[in-house]
Amino acid sequence: MRIKKKIVRLTLLIISFVFLINCPKPNKKDPNSILTFISSLAITMQKTNNVKPFSLTTPKITSFSPSSGAEGTKVRITGTNFSTSSFEVSVFFNSTMAIVNSSTLTSILVTVPSGTNTGKILIRVKDLGEVVSNEDFIITPEITSFMPSTGLVGTTISIEGKKFSTNFDSNIVKFNGIPTRVTGAISTLLTVKVPIGATTGPITVSIGNETATSPSNFILSNPSSLIINNNFITSNIPNNHIDYTYFSATLQGGKVYYLSWGDSISGSSIYNGIVFVGVIKEDGITSILSDTFSGYYIPRKIIPSTSENIIIQVKNFLGPLNGSFGIKIGESLNWNLQNSATTNDLFGIDCPGKNTIHSVVVGSAGTIRKTSDGGNTWLGISSGTTNNLNSISCPSSSICFVTGVGGIILKSLDGGANWITHISNTSNSLTSIFCPSNLVCYAVGNSGTITKTLDSGTNWSVQNSGTTNQLNSIHCSNTINCIVVGNSGLIKKTSDGTNWSSQNSNLSTDLLGVYLGDNNNYLAINSVESQNANPHIGTVNGGNLWNPVYMGLDYPFYSISCISGSLNNCLVTGNNRRFSRSTSGLNSWTLQNIPRTVPNSTSFNANLCPTTNVCYAVGTGGVILKGQ
Repeated sequence: MRIKKKIVRLTLLIISFVFLINCPKPNKKDPNSILTFISSLAITMQKTNNVKPFSLTTPKITSFSPSSGAEGTKVRITGTNFSTSSFEVSVFFNSTMAIVNSSTLTSILVTVPSGTNTGKILIRVKDLGEVVSNEDFIITPEITSFMPSTGLVGTTISIEGKKFSTNFDSNIVKFNGIPTRVTGAISTLLTVKVPIGATTGPITVSIGNETATSPSNFILSNPSSLIINNNFITSNIPNNHIDYTYFSATLQGGKVYYLSWGDSISGSSIYNGIVFVGVIKEDGITSILSDTFSGYYIPRKIIPSTSENIIIQVKNFLGPLNGSFGIKIGESLNWNLQNSATTNDLFGIDCPGKNTIHSVVVGSAGTIRKTSDGGNTWLGISSGTTNNLNSISCPSSSICFVTGVGGIILKSLDGGANWITHISNTSNSLTSIFCPSNLVCYAVGNSGTITKTLDSGTNWSVQNSGTTNQLNSIHCSNTINCIVVGNSGLIKKTSDGTNWSSQNSNLSTDLLGVYLGDNNNYLAINSVESQNANPHIGTVNGGNLWNPVYMGLDYPFYSISCISGSLNNCLVTGNNRRFSRSTSGLNSWTLQNIPRTVPNSTSFNANLCPTTNVCYAVGTGGVILKGQ
């Protein structure tokens, strides 16, 4: 045995020696000559020893198609030196093994495996080695389903799939080409809202340059359109409508709009049990918080910076609603709460000289506060009394008068900075004062009291009112034409400054405020909470006939003020944060957008509008609002 092995070794050594002598030497600088040399050596050894040569034909990838796809996508890989047996071929996508569907020497068909990520493709062929692709195969997102399959603008849609980004902003979602904002994201689920402008069509999700398309179309339901009528966009709501109701409208940039429930412009309807969900803007985000309402609704303000479409949502409406819901192109002032630095109730306000910078308010326990900077700061002023002060009137920039409990009358000669006491010749509480001039003032109060001065407060004389009812408010168009309202629907008028005659209001409820626009136009406000039965009233013929005036709220109003002797621009205030403003006559009123921070229990006892663009309102708890 040892001799045979030595003979074999010797034979191989001789063959190698002969080959090295006779074969051309390889050129180190030429790789092909080296391969030729090795191949010749192998062939020689085969011939001499009958041994199979080893192979240098390793597999090679030239391309694959498609270059990207979702899990489950069929991919064709082309190249050389594969195998005709799929059992001899293994394919990996970023280290995850794929199913080989078929294989030839130049082509392999595989299925992208589940759970893989973007990365290289590796092919391993039995006995021939392995090869890795130069390029990555891109794993794309996939939409498998979405729900609900139909809905209105603003509907929340859940999109199920694979390979979504957990970064919200990396997922670009579109409804038939209209983008929306992603509100929730995990790798298998996205939540979005149907955007304004969307139409029926597919949903797409794009991440980078890769896009997935839904297997079916999303069906868009059409909302009701709002109708614009005299700048009031309205739409009727069915009674007992408990499902979502949607309205669409286009708002112009830079304008002020107010959401209103009911036919609140004319005040002819009542509603109950509405839940307001919100306004959906272009980005699909609800911009106004939910509220539950009963009765009339104080409008919400919207000021779009650019022209935009909105969708308004309503649900759980129980009715009845005899009017409409809608959007009013704004006539409300922008009301802001001021720091009065007091919690005492406030009952009266006036602006000396009727400018917007200087204002004086009066209230309980002798409270007097004054601002000289447009309401930014309110300073306490000594009144010299602890009696409640009910009313103030300033006929000029320097002269002001105040009335209160016990018949008290105070006068200031410096715009409210300092006060002196005058003798009113009555001990009855005085509820209201009005001075049509620096010399002439009228004050009214309990037990039908009317007292008047003709010498700027030096002397006061009590007049015969012809009643013992409480008188609540007085207003004059000049020094001799005045009107007074009181309890039990009482209206008294004078045309000579001395004699008072009764007028028929056709009401038995208390009248709390009055404004005399001129000799023929008056407006009186009611204390009741049912305007359909006991409305506010106005007259345009000197009081011979009083007609109902609807202000849009079934709540009592306590104070009224108008601009420049006209009833075309008036403000009324009352309890439960209710304000209403007219800019075009007695029967056209717009509810005001009062800050939600003002307590609902606040009663606004007095208001004043020194100009068309600036108003003040004061009330219980020291609340002062300024509207601009």
